[in-house]
Amino acid sequence: MYTIYGSSRKGNSEWLGEQALKGIPHVAVDLANVSIQPIEDRRHHGGFLPIGDDYRRIVEAMLEHDDILFITPIYWYSMSTKMKLFIDRFSESLRDEELDFKSRMAGKRFHLIAVGGDDPRLKG
Repeated sequence: MYTIYGSSRKGNSEWLGEQALKGIPHVAVDLANVSIQPIEDRRHHGGFLPIGDDYRRIVEAMLEHDDILFITPIYWYSMSTKMKLFIDRFSESLRDEELDFKSRMAGKRFHLIAVGGDDPRLKG
């Protein structure tokens, strides 16, 4: 299991993730402790420009696992900014022939823990 924490602080998301993962072998990355930069969407304008951050290393590790767990707090009815930046970069990976992202992601099992504080049934 490859686990991606998307909170910007230690809180409910991390605690709930730890509880859910007890006894389950996993590798985790906390997006609060790495650099994921936004991209300029250049899919139709010459391709994406290289960015010197940790995204590629994290995606390569993620692609080595069959189960992927995203853990994020719910902020303003959506995932955290850090998680959104990470997932936005998938459009870059889809065009990276070296990664073979689309076919390698097919068949993986995705799991989500989305943590809402004050009204999670409404917000989540």
